[in-house]
Amino acid sequence: MPSAPDRLCSCGKRVRYGYICACQVARRQAAEEKRQTSRQRGYSKKWDVEARAFLSLPVNRLCACGCGRTAQMVDHIIPHRGNPQLMWDRSNWQAMTTACHSRKTAKHDGGFGNPTREGGSRAFESHDGDRAPRAQKNSAEKIRPTGGNFSWR
Repeated sequence: MPSAPDRLCSCGKRVRYGYICACQVARRQAAEEKRQTSRQRGYSKKWDVEARAFLSLPVNRLCACGCGRTAQMVDHIIPHRGNPQLMWDRSNWQAMTTACHSRKTAKHDGGFGNPTREGGSRAFESHDGDRAPRAQKNSAEKIRPTGGNFSWR
């Protein structure tokens, strides 16, 4: 027994829960065929070396979103879209995990067919929205003095 009712695809066909309509598969394949390879988009061997060096710095070991996981890739904060100045500007780079990078790209940079949002990816703070990362929750309580006279400045 299915756990949800059938849905209506944009093409007008009914699609079973958990399945993808044939028209969606065709659209995805067409979009993928039009997309350039990573080397054609500027990610050369030089990029591989520079990205590896960037991730090896102690400051860039953890994901920039604040999830606390080890970073696996370098993300462009402002998408370069072929602009060599943005591509190689290290102040435009941030270390991210693959999952967080995919989430950020889909949400802010127009990835996976989503619209591009104003403000670009600088609006991306955390995959948990406004919640603080688990390691930083209640940090004020950890540093608060427990006794004596004190004042917060």
